[in-house]
Amino acid sequence: ATRMSRISMAGVTSSTASLDIDGNATKYGALSMKYAYSLYWSTQTMTTIGEVQQPSEVWEYFYLTFVFLVGVMIFASVVGSIGNVITNLRANRNLFQDRLDNLKEYMGYRKVGKDLSNRIIRWFDYLWAQNHTFEEEDVLKYLPDKL
Repeated sequence: ATRMSRISMAGVTSSTASLDIDGNATKYGALSMKYAYSLYWSTQTMTTIGEVQQPSEVWEYFYLTFVFLVGVMIFASVVGSIGNVITNLRANRNLFQDRLDNLKEYMGYRKVGKDLSNRIIRWFDYLWAQNHTFEEEDVLKYLPDKL
C-alpha cells in the first residue's frame, strides 16, 4: 500500500514508469527502452559477448544489438568456411585412398611383383604429399604399358 501511495503522490501512473526496489523511477520507464534493453540483454546473453559498457540511449541499445548480431554472423560464416575446407580435404583424401585401393586390387589382379607394387604405392603417396592430382589418365601415362 505504501508503494502505491508513492506512485500516486508522485503523479506517475504505473503503466508508464518502472520502479526500482526503493520505488524510484528508473531509466527503463519508456516502453521502447524496455524493448531495447530486453533485446540487447538477450542478444548479449545468447552471444556470450560478456562485459561491455552499458548503453544509455535507446538507439545505442539497438545499434549494439545490431553490431552483436552482425559480429556473430561473420564469426559463424568464418567457422563454417573453415569447416567446409576441412570437409573437402577429408573428401579429397578419401577419394585418393579409394583410388589407391583400386590400384592395389588392379596390381594384385595383374600379378604385379611385390617390389614394383610397393614402389608404385610409394610414388602415389609422394604425389599426394606434393599436392599433385591423382587422375587416372595422367597416372597411366607414366606406368608401363604391360601394367
